[in-house]
Amino acid sequence: MGMLSTAAYVLTMDMFGPIADNAGGIVEMSQQPESVREITDILDAVGNTMKATTKGFAIGSAALASFLLFSAYMDEVASLAQLPFKEVDIAIPEVFVGGLLGSMLIFLFSAWACSAVGKTAQEVVNEVRRQFIESPGIMNYKEKPDYGRCVAIVASASLREMIKPGALAIISPMAAGIIFRILGHAIGQALLGAKVVAAMLMFATVAGILMALFLNTAGGAWDNAKKYIETGALGGKGSEYHKAAVTGDTSIDPMAAPAEAVSVGVAATKVGPAAMAYIRRVVAALADKSFDEACDHLISDNDQTTDLFADRPEPTFLPSAVALAMNTLEELLRRGSSTLAAYEREAIRYMSVLQKEKATDAMENLRFVEDVTARLDATLAERAARILAVRATMGEIHSELAAVIARLADGEAGWAEVAFSVRSLVRRLAQAEESEADLLTTVARMTPAFVYFLRRRELSRARADAEMAALEAIPDPDMPGHLEDVDLLCDAEESYEKSIGVLTEFTAKLP
Repeated sequence: MGMLSTAAYVLTMDMFGPIADNAGGIVEMSQQPESVREITDILDAVGNTMKATTKGFAIGSAALASFLLFSAYMDEVASLAQLPFKEVDIAIPEVFVGGLLGSMLIFLFSAWACSAVGKTAQEVVNEVRRQFIESPGIMNYKEKPDYGRCVAIVASASLREMIKPGALAIISPMAAGIIFRILGHAIGQALLGAKVVAAMLMFATVAGILMALFLNTAGGAWDNAKKYIETGALGGKGSEYHKAAVTGDTSIDPMAAPAEAVSVGVAATKVGPAAMAYIRRVVAALADKSFDEACDHLISDNDQTTDLFADRPEPTFLPSAVALAMNTLEELLRRGSSTLAAYEREAIRYMSVLQKEKATDAMENLRFVEDVTARLDATLAERAARILAVRATMGEIHSELAAVIARLADGEAGWAEVAFSVRSLVRRLAQAEESEADLLTTVARMTPAFVYFLRRRELSRARADAEMAALEAIPDPDMPGHLEDVDLLCDAEESYEKSIGVLTEFTAKLP
């Protein structure tokens, strides 16, 4: 009730800051005398202090609300679980981990929020540059800017960029609760998930309050420092102190007030037709190529390497950032550059590695085929030996049958004895014939496979010989400086991507 009783005064103080700030903008846009602007600057500085004070009030009320919600959370968990839940013991490792996650959540959320503001502000900068290029009369008040386009960009981009921070704040407690609840059931602690979430919320609240106070105070202080210098102190506008203060104020704005727009000054630069044609030619040749593709293309076509950087205009005709990008690309991709030489060496090393893998694969395949062929050959030889043995047994049985019949004819044996011997010999002969048939069937089935692997062995030998010959034809890959080449190419790729991005962005804004 005490905090609510002062709500009217707090709201009044909070509205003072934006009103004074907008008044200063209106004075500047309407080209009022400098004395009027000096008065609004003083009011704006007071407004910054008031905004910082009222934001501190908002942070305090949010902290109180978080405490009440935290108590309600513990009561609700105890009611649903039918278990006492009166305290959170951070001495439990899992609970302490939840607290650490809550603290880290604040820093990650703040980083993403600041990044969202920066990206949205950059889209506004790009739109302002486009309008300056397409409507030069804006600078001398002869043409009216498209304010609605900037407002639309801020509205849509800010909502889009804040999806990730918002999802982080919602999903993180849910994910921590579910994961540690499952772990709690596994180790016999039913409320572990709820305790971890409680610690996460507790630590996040404490870290969030301190972070909010720090960023809020730092933002107001830096803004006022800039305005103090602009009053004439420490050299006034244009001094090194003023430049440092403007840089700091621009960088602190996303932290102090992520929902506020960042003011950025943009200067228009005139580019000559020769420079424009040259830059467009380079961008057309390289914009759709990665670093590796560009190096491969330039190495394979020396004439293109020469023509790409021919007839370059003097650096004075280009903006400094564009000139630096062009210098970087020429240094990286000109004929005989250390970058292309390192890329060629790495290409040889990579080709050698691939060829070694191919040769190894071919040798392993040859060994496999030779092993299978040898096993098939041994199996066929063993089956042939068994067939010969079975046929020898069948010949012996035939000889025994002839001897039994001869004994009957000579009267040396009776019919009963002969019949018993013949029956036994016929049974053995049938078994031998059955074994012979099985062995012949097996040999017939294995023969095509054996012939196939014989042919495959010859092909595998030819492939292995070819791969080994190709490996021997590659220059020695063990050249010195492999690690140095890798570091050089990594740095070159990063510089290439940045330079192409600068040139692409620049050509997109050219008339």
